[in-house]
Amino acid sequence: MTSEQLLEEFLIRNLDLIDPKLSLIRSQYPTKYGKLDLFCSHSDGYYVVIELKTFADTNSPGQLAKYVFAIKEEYPTISIKGILVSENIPSDVCELCTHFNLTFKELNDLNLTEEKPPSFKVNLSMNRINKIKSNRLKRDLLKRYKISKNF
Repeated sequence: MTSEQLLEEFLIRNLDLIDPKLSLIRSQYPTKYGKLDLFCSHSDGYYVVIELKTFADTNSPGQLAKYVFAIKEEYPTISIKGILVSENIPSDVCELCTHFNLTFKELNDLNLTEEKPPSFKVNLSMNRINKIKSNRLKRDLLKRYKISKNF
């Protein structure tokens, strides 16, 4: 399982870290441009397309914008917003997100852990980890964030 898949599995169970008003419609939602990572609804009545990247580059905002466009074509009467989530988002990628009217969130901004592993910080409370059904995913997350607990 790639680190992007691990992140997706974790965020599916913890969408409130991105926005507490989000509900997952479907992960890996197919569009004419490929599969978008997370397709969500917001309690304020709009849809949210979330693209996850382990490393965001200047192609990432364009990819997300295409997914947002595809969903707008599919649901023309509903507002659609796009969010790029990545470990680190360089300033030029932030500028492109702003140009395409997309939101971006670095993993550091999601407040995932008190401990600061070398590449990014994540606040994985045991409560959140225990909600994860896959023991393999739990072990991978615990190992990655250097938390001791056996399953």
